[in-house]
Amino acid sequence: MSFMQDDEYIILMDIAMKTGRMFVLDELKKFFDCGIRTVMWCGPFWDSYLSDDFQTFHPEYIDNYLNKVYKSGMKAIIPLWQKQSTKYTQDYYVRRKEGTVFGMLSPWNPEARRRNNELFVKVRDEYTSDNCIIVNGQAENGERVLLNSAAYYDDCAVKHWQQDHSGRPESLTETGANWLKKFYTDLLLEQQKLVMEGQHHEIWYMLARYKALKLIQNQHGCNWIDDYLATWKTLNPVCINHINFNYFNYGASWYPVIQKEMDDWGVHEWVGAEYCEGLRSGNGLQAVKNGLRGLILGPCHPFTNHETVEPWMLTEIKKTIKAFEARK
Repeated sequence: MSFMQDDEYIILMDIAMKTGRMFVLDELKKFFDCGIRTVMWCGPFWDSYLSDDFQTFHPEYIDNYLNKVYKSGMKAIIPLWQKQSTKYTQDYYVRRKEGTVFGMLSPWNPEARRRNNELFVKVRDEYTSDNCIIVNGQAENGERVLLNSAAYYDDCAVKHWQQDHSGRPESLTETGANWLKKFYTDLLLEQQKLVMEGQHHEIWYMLARYKALKLIQNQHGCNWIDDYLATWKTLNPVCINHINFNYFNYGASWYPVIQKEMDDWGVHEWVGAEYCEGLRSGNGLQAVKNGLRGLILGPCHPFTNHETVEPWMLTEIKKTIKAFEARK
């Protein structure tokens, strides 16, 4: 059975507002009363859970968040880790030509990769339940595998490259692109297996297919989403869910691209509503018309000027849910 019930059509995006605050319990209850049953915690931070000694954990960091969610009546999606640790030594991190990027562990470093996976499994085993799913979160709220610019110059990445090639890594040649594609495909398959080994045998991803169209570079990894999906299907998941933050803002010409993803892979598409303003302008109705699984909604996203939940937002949410219900 899927984590998302058939009568759920909107995932609430709980992301820090411009002032840095998150939704409080009373606000979550208002959304629940409108018909939203699931919230996604955007931005859980590794360093808030694991202390500087890398031995001491702070379970209250996750406990407090989940207690709030559960008291509201909602379920939780927790992507790990969109903000990785910044406290390891330099060799643990990816490196661009300009220097090391602290806070993004190098997947080429076997020790960094092992620690990342072990921490994921620890949180998965401790918190997964009927009301909570732990999923893989990549950089930029999951929209890319690594950075938009080349970040494969750390010693471990160079060593990996030099197993079969000379010189230093370069992904814009055919040889380099194939090297990076295979590495990313294997990496993401490994990560999705960790999710599938838990209670919920399903896959979630947030990679942004549009990046492959907008950027010449391929280091972000979004050029090869079909390759990833092909390997994920071999795991026989109950379902594959895609959080697709950008959809309506790319216009009607973008709709067939996402439709093809649905047709080819059976993906459940949850697309960005473009805030409650998007609901008011008809994006919910368009999502119903386009046969999308549902919406992900950030009413007080930092890109908006909203710091409070306003009555008109709740009205638009109720109207949108009714439109999805009428689709049956």
